[in-house]
Amino acid sequence: MSSAYSPEEYLKKLTPVEAHFRCFWPWQELEEVVVIIRLERYHRGLPCGPQVLREHLDLYEGVSNLPSIRTIARWLSKHGLTHGRTGWCQGERPTETHTVHECQLR
Repeated sequence: MSSAYSPEEYLKKLTPVEAHFRCFWPWQELEEVVVIIRLERYHRGLPCGPQVLREHLDLYEGVSNLPSIRTIARWLSKHGLTHGRTGWCQGERPTETHTVHECQLR
């Protein structure tokens, strides 16, 4: 069953306490939060994969508009935070193929 509620409908279905702690984040800010949480968990030696980060956003940050695991993985890749990395090294150039809107048609 799909939960395609608008933010207003979703908040109406929550108890007042739940609604107080849930929030809808702008997508760009959410990406920044994911990067910060990933680095924090990495430096503490905690699991920091996309699934864990999504669960963290749900349980501890109160995010209602959770990104998919694949979206989180794309964000991590975009920022060079995959395979135990903590970002791009000086002189490295990230590829520009990480944007969702980019595609090559023949």
